[in-house]
Amino acid sequence: MHLFNPISITNQNNSDYHLKDINWDGQSFGYSLLMINDHQRNQFYQAALGDVTDKTVLDIGTGTGLLSVIAVQQGAKKVYAIERNRRNYELAKHFIEQSGLSDRIELICADILSIDQKVWKHDTIDVTITETFANDCFIENFAFLVEHVERTFNLSPDHRWIPDNISLKLALVDIPPLNEFDPGVNISDEYCSQINNAIQIYRNSLYHKYDIGNMPVAQIPRLTPEHMTQVDSYFVNCNLRSYLDSFKYYLTFDHTSMKDPYLKVEWVLHSNNIDYMLNRSPSWRSIAFKIDPAGSSEFYFRFNPYSHALLGSQV
Repeated sequence: MHLFNPISITNQNNSDYHLKDINWDGQSFGYSLLMINDHQRNQFYQAALGDVTDKTVLDIGTGTGLLSVIAVQQGAKKVYAIERNRRNYELAKHFIEQSGLSDRIELICADILSIDQKVWKHDTIDVTITETFANDCFIENFAFLVEHVERTFNLSPDHRWIPDNISLKLALVDIPPLNEFDPGVNISDEYCSQINNAIQIYRNSLYHKYDIGNMPVAQIPRLTPEHMTQVDSYFVNCNLRSYLDSFKYYLTFDHTSMKDPYLKVEWVLHSNNIDYMLNRSPSWRSIAFKIDPAGSSEFYFRFNPYSHALLGSQV
């Protein structure tokens, strides 16, 4: 059953409309060249899939179709590739058709939350693979789509998710302001300082800047802290959403010796005994909560029940 019937477009028109108008360095289509060239990301998903010979795979948020193609190469007899953005769908359709993979990969343009087995008759699904994550891991409806698929799709008894578990870790780090503006000419120090201050404000206000009482989430340099505190692990199943909604943690981090303290966030995807550190890979930002140096060393964390953004505050 086709859930979306696009206007008939010839291959030539499809190429003209999509292929010549893509900014591969941007994120306007939900993916970029940086993401699909991310070796760590791609190798994690390939290894996590393992041997899926004669299995049926569901790929949610297929983008260019890269993970679907990997699944076919790993032996999948059938891949359902779901993409809600029409332009992404048309682009992936072009790539897959021109690669001769249409017989193994069925592309569907729809929001996964709007379909179930009552309106879409599909083969029993053995594996569901998805990379519907963000730097703040769960804000792309991940827990909602997991619950929906678990409860309404035709899944095999040994169905598995990739990833099947996600960990949250935090590390206290000291990061002085960076001077990122470097014009390459001799110019007023005061002027350079003004631009660097503006850049720092932007870096420290990626998320939550309008959430009164919550620390802003900042973009920070890539680093590997020596010690990280494991906060919790989240199993990918139909109980994930309710677990996130009930999540409440009080933690202590002594930042008194630091001038510019941050709490670095580390989301770790797990599957098939393989780990992938989301915020350390090339295609993701490294992020942290900005701590008030004069504030408390006691912190309270929870998830926004609507967006599932991780919220933190000094208490």
